[in-house]
Amino acid sequence: MRQTAVLFCLWIFGVYGVQTDFDSVVVGSSPICMCEAIYRAKTGEQVLLVERAAECGGAWKSITICGIPNVDLGCHEFGNNKQVEQFLEEYIGCRMIRNAPKQKGKGVKKSDWGTYPQRGCHEMSQNLQRLMQEAGVTILLSTRLEKVFIDKNRKIAEVQINGSRYSTKKIVVTAYSEIEIENVYHINNTRQSKYPHLYMLVRDPAPTQFTYHQPSITGVTRLMNVTQFTGLEERGFQLISLQVRDEKALDQGAKYFEELKRLELISRSAELVCMESYIYEQSVFDKSVLTKAGPEAAAIFEQLDTNHISNISKYVDKWKKVMAPCSSAH
Repeated sequence: MRQTAVLFCLWIFGVYGVQTDFDSVVVGSSPICMCEAIYRAKTGEQVLLVERAAECGGAWKSITICGIPNVDLGCHEFGNNKQVEQFLEEYIGCRMIRNAPKQKGKGVKKSDWGTYPQRGCHEMSQNLQRLMQEAGVTILLSTRLEKVFIDKNRKIAEVQINGSRYSTKKIVVTAYSEIEIENVYHINNTRQSKYPHLYMLVRDPAPTQFTYHQPSITGVTRLMNVTQFTGLEERGFQLISLQVRDEKALDQGAKYFEELKRLELISRSAELVCMESYIYEQSVFDKSVLTKAGPEAAAIFEQLDTNHISNISKYVDKWKKVMAPCSSAH
């Protein structure tokens, strides 16, 4: 209902010639994008965040798979940056825990992958979405920023959303935002990348043997056991996410299941309950192409570094100047 009301208001403004002037339009909803939107709103800006998916989170969003809700998309590790851990706990309300249990399987390096939200990425995204709403950020989900027009004379941009145009002073993007610049050189510099994942729901009462792992399994780039973040630990099941090299590898599930046994990442007596695949599609945006559109375009766009969640450390000092600590972890 909130999204419908917002779109209706924007449509009314367009019909009667009233210019909607956002200070910033944030394209995408990775955790870093959401934090930046909160920061800008708290400094007094009118902020619009546009996300083409039905939920916030970007590559850190949650999905329902193998019948299990709120499962982390993909395979993630947060690293050991204490500044990031403290910020997520104190300002976002996530309880951060060590990746547990210790890495035990054959071939599992004794690498310390650091901390992770106790309730997974779902907790982080939900908390950030709530904080955006409290800060007054306008959030449009299931909505695509269709086109951008650079107004060189006024040094602003017009963004097209659902066929209507609205003005903004800044457009905040990431390396993965989908942007089409319609004027100047009719630049569309977006290409798509696909990241196929295979999820296995396994009946295995044994303790989980790893959290994050880069295995020596042909066709598999990394693994994550998301069991402890889904409430399955006490039910005798495990849920494992495998990121594979290409879509053809999704057909090799039975082989991968046996490899997990061989590497002692699950017990020899484990039973495969079901498998389901999910392909995450991501746009790739190259800011260097803005030089072709001239300095006016380059001045309007700002690019956040969201290549890894630990890059929160690049912005945390700025965000903390206006964000208040949470009263308690959620």
